[in-house]
Amino acid sequence: MILENQELAETLNSIFNEIDTHNNNICLRKNKIILRDAVYYRFMYSKNNTTKEAITSSLNFDNNNNIHRTSYYRKENNITLELYKNILDKIKEKYNKIITGNNLEILNDKTILAVDGTFNNTNINKLDNTLETSLSMGYYDVTKDIPIDLEFIGAGKKNTEIENLNNYLKEKNLKNTILVNDRAYFKYELFKNLNDNNLNFVTRIKENSYLINDNGKPKKYKNSNLIEQFKNTFRVIECEYYKEKILKTKKNKEINIKQKLKYYLLTNLNDKEKYTDEVIKNIYNSRWKVEIFFKLLKSNFKFSYLAEKKEEHYKKLIIIELIMIYLCKIFKYYFLKSKDKTKVITKRKNKGKAIVSLNVNESNIITGLYEKLLQKIIYSKLNEKDIENFTKSYIKVTQNEKDRQFPRVCKCPFKKWYIKAYHEIYKYSKIKDAIDNNSIEKLNKNLKLLVKDIKIEIT
Repeated sequence: MILENQELAETLNSIFNEIDTHNNNICLRKNKIILRDAVYYRFMYSKNNTTKEAITSSLNFDNNNNIHRTSYYRKENNITLELYKNILDKIKEKYNKIITGNNLEILNDKTILAVDGTFNNTNINKLDNTLETSLSMGYYDVTKDIPIDLEFIGAGKKNTEIENLNNYLKEKNLKNTILVNDRAYFKYELFKNLNDNNLNFVTRIKENSYLINDNGKPKKYKNSNLIEQFKNTFRVIECEYYKEKILKTKKNKEINIKQKLKYYLLTNLNDKEKYTDEVIKNIYNSRWKVEIFFKLLKSNFKFSYLAEKKEEHYKKLIIIELIMIYLCKIFKYYFLKSKDKTKVITKRKNKGKAIVSLNVNESNIITGLYEKLLQKIIYSKLNEKDIENFTKSYIKVTQNEKDRQFPRVCKCPFKKWYIKAYHEIYKYSKIKDAIDNNSIEKLNKNLKLLVKDIKIEIT
């Protein structure tokens, strides 16, 4: 492990020496601020809830200076996007090397690529004083457990996810890839485009799709030919799962909910021996990795709100955030490499046995990188003792039981309505009243969909 730490420290120091090479191409005017200071300034600014003033004060204290923050800002503006891209590419290369060189068993003959879009607030629109919302597209390699791309698309791009996905596929020319996405990417033309380009896919389709039920389809429906073609060449897989939960009201009443749910998957992986229905279902479930990636971004970085004036600054921040995530994944990999990934534990409450998988708290690693290691990495002063101490202090193991789920519930009144705890209580209470009073038809269309195959008891 000591040799690995030494090799990792030397590799990261060498990668960030790229800054000195870049130094030769830039005209330096403020000699008190070296280029590494400017890079460190930009990296630290990517951290959530940090200000330029605080970062500048810290740098001035370390360097015994009294330089205004605008000087650091101007200095960093001289650094091109290319430097950050080169650093990211070299760290990607390092990660891919340790994965393919030491852990070949995780690699399949195809890469599973989860795709989704997410929105973040950028600036206030000066014309009507409204908040500007911008789209970013995330591409997550589930096979290697790493984001391979995060594209900042920009404002006014709502409902353009499929268009941006098609553009990405044209540009990258992917091979041996299984694309995984949710119902937002349900479009017959997209499925045809993927199949024509020899790309496999697993996607969830809408329950009212004519691929499932032809009833009610117009005779002159524009996609009739595609639907018939898909029925002959693609697989539709019906999946079922049971959902149970207990909600508590303010009056300490319990609402017990039992529900049988169905969803449908469409795929062009037609080898049923290799890609059984259960395998297809697991591939689709792996799509959740991209959602975890978005959560990691929004929890630890300035991603939810990007208050920059230039698109290049947005791109710099996104590249830096990817660099930080790759560093996190590298430390995580080295830590888990020598450990068994699963074990059997005895539960505290019921003393039963459970199989759990080991993972680490990635947010804690990122916090530690910012606070303890980032400065040494950027100034190429990292050593094996730093890595050993960091690993002991910041890498915390978590144990996840298989199929254990935690609902996305928020008690803050200003958050999205559909994840509020009190809304869930109201929703199911209303459904229960409608069932008891035989007034289901009076429910709105969303609640009507929940009535089918549901059992609710209030005690």
